[in-house]
Amino acid sequence: MRTTRFLVTILLASTFSLSPTPGLAAEKVWHNTNQPVSLKSKSIVVDQKSGVITYRGNVRVKQGSLIIMAAKAKTMSTDNQPDQIWASGNPVKIHKINNGELIVLTAANVHYDVKSGEITLSGNVKLKMGNDTLDSKNLSYNVISNTITVYTKDAPLTASFSPERIKALQK
Repeated sequence: MRTTRFLVTILLASTFSLSPTPGLAAEKVWHNTNQPVSLKSKSIVVDQKSGVITYRGNVRVKQGSLIIMAAKAKTMSTDNQPDQIWASGNPVKIHKINNGELIVLTAANVHYDVKSGEITLSGNVKLKMGNDTLDSKNLSYNVISNTITVYTKDAPLTASFSPERIKALQK
């Protein structure tokens, strides 16, 4: 069983490392976390004491080609720019363009650490990238290093990879 998990981890790491095509090797940074973050929603509640801002109703977070859509989000900010974002919904949806390809992630809960670029998803996580899909309980996506980590301990993992992606990774 341990060997199976190890092999799944290796396959996932190589399949979802989202490395650029050879023609785009000069593009070293996939996502610039210094880009401004914009948030829109139907209502906003500001807690001036704690600095927490709560957004409710059709929340839309945008930073470059990263878009997070949720029913509710909370932020902590520094210098009027969110550095921590927690989103929840039925489900939270994330769209990200990567190397011309749309990545769609959904989950019950999302935490985005803007400075590190780490997006942690939990609860009924689904990833779709082209014809490839992955379902898990937890997943972490770093938009800066362009890597996806799937946590499989005590959680089912289902993945479907297209022959085209596997062939491309074997080159």
